[in-house]
Amino acid sequence: MDKVVEVSDSWLRVRMDDGREVVLPSRYCELWVELGYACTADSAQGLIADQAIVVCDGMDNERIYVAATRSRRAPIYVAESAQHLAWALV
Repeated sequence: MDKVVEVSDSWLRVRMDDGREVVLPSRYCELWVELGYACTADSAQGLIADQAIVVCDGMDNERIYVAATRSRRAPIYVAESAQHLAWALV
Protein backbone atom coordinates (compact mmCIF):
# COMPACT_ATOMS: atom_id res chain seq x y z
CA MET A 1 0.00 0.00 0.00
CA ASP A 2 1.34 3.44 -0.89
CA LYS A 3 2.30 5.50 2.15
CA VAL A 4 2.72 9.23 2.73
CA VAL A 5 6.15 9.62 4.33
CA GLU A 6 6.64 13.40 4.42
CA VAL A 7 4.51 16.51 3.97
CA SER A 8 5.43 20.15 3.36
CA ASP A 9 3.51 23.25 2.29
CA SER A 10 4.62 22.77 -1.32
CA TRP A 11 4.75 18.98 -1.82
CA LEU A 12 3.87 15.52 -0.55
CA ARG A 13 6.38 12.60 -0.58
CA VAL A 14 4.84 9.15 -1.13
CA ARG A 15 6.53 5.74 -0.92
CA MET A 16 5.02 3.44 -3.53
CA ASP A 17 4.40 -0.29 -3.09
CA ASP A 18 7.53 -1.11 -5.09
CA GLY A 19 9.74 1.05 -2.81
CA ARG A 20 10.04 4.04 -5.17
CA GLU A 21 9.41 7.45 -3.68
CA VAL A 22 7.61 10.17 -5.61
CA VAL A 23 7.10 13.83 -4.78
CA LEU A 24 3.71 15.28 -5.63
CA PRO A 25 3.57 19.08 -5.95
CA SER A 26 0.90 20.80 -3.85
CA ARG A 27 -1.00 21.97 -6.95
CA TYR A 28 -1.25 18.36 -8.17
CA CYS A 29 -2.55 17.32 -4.73
CA GLU A 30 -5.14 20.09 -4.73
CA LEU A 31 -6.49 18.89 -8.07
CA TRP A 32 -6.13 15.11 -7.90
CA VAL A 33 -5.58 13.80 -4.36
CA GLU A 34 -8.56 13.10 -2.12
CA LEU A 35 -8.28 12.23 1.55
CA GLY A 36 -9.69 8.81 2.41
CA TYR A 37 -10.28 6.74 5.52
CA ALA A 38 -10.45 3.01 6.14
CA CYS A 39 -12.27 1.02 8.80
CA THR A 40 -13.63 -2.46 9.35
CA ALA A 41 -17.19 -3.30 8.37
CA ASP A 42 -18.06 -3.82 12.04
CA SER A 43 -16.80 -0.40 13.09
CA ALA A 44 -18.58 1.23 10.13
CA GLN A 45 -22.04 0.37 11.47
CA GLY A 46 -24.03 3.57 11.85
CA LEU A 47 -21.68 5.61 9.64
CA ILE A 48 -22.51 7.07 6.23
CA ALA A 49 -19.79 7.83 3.67
CA ASP A 50 -19.97 9.42 0.25
CA GLN A 51 -18.30 6.36 -1.27
CA ALA A 52 -17.66 2.90 0.17
CA ILE A 53 -15.05 0.54 -1.25
CA VAL A 54 -15.76 -2.96 0.03
CA VAL A 55 -12.90 -5.48 0.09
CA CYS A 56 -14.87 -8.73 -0.03
CA ASP A 57 -12.09 -11.28 0.52
CA GLY A 58 -12.55 -13.13 3.81
CA MET A 59 -15.87 -11.46 4.66
CA ASP A 60 -19.20 -13.22 5.06
CA ASN A 61 -22.33 -11.90 3.36
CA GLU A 62 -23.61 -10.17 6.51
CA ARG A 63 -20.44 -8.07 6.86
CA ILE A 64 -20.40 -7.30 3.13
CA TYR A 65 -23.98 -6.03 3.48
CA VAL A 66 -23.02 -3.79 6.41
CA ALA A 67 -20.02 -2.38 4.53
CA ALA A 68 -21.93 -1.89 1.28
CA THR A 69 -24.82 -0.04 2.89
CA ARG A 70 -22.56 2.62 4.43
CA SER A 71 -22.34 4.51 1.13
CA ARG A 72 -24.50 7.27 -0.35
CA ARG A 73 -23.39 6.14 -3.82
CA ALA A 74 -23.25 2.61 -5.16
CA PRO A 75 -20.37 0.81 -3.43
CA ILE A 76 -17.26 -0.36 -5.25
CA TYR A 77 -16.55 -4.06 -4.64
CA VAL A 78 -12.98 -5.40 -4.68
CA ALA A 79 -11.91 -9.05 -4.47
CA GLU A 80 -8.89 -11.23 -5.17
CA SER A 81 -10.59 -12.78 -8.20
CA ALA A 82 -13.83 -12.69 -10.16
CA GLN A 83 -14.77 -15.99 -8.50
CA HIS A 84 -14.36 -14.52 -4.99
CA LEU A 85 -16.36 -11.48 -6.01
CA ALA A 86 -19.18 -13.60 -7.46
CA TRP A 87 -19.32 -15.68 -4.28
CA ALA A 88 -19.39 -12.57 -2.09
CA LEU A 89 -22.25 -10.97 -3.98
CA VAL A 90 -24.54 -14.02 -4.03
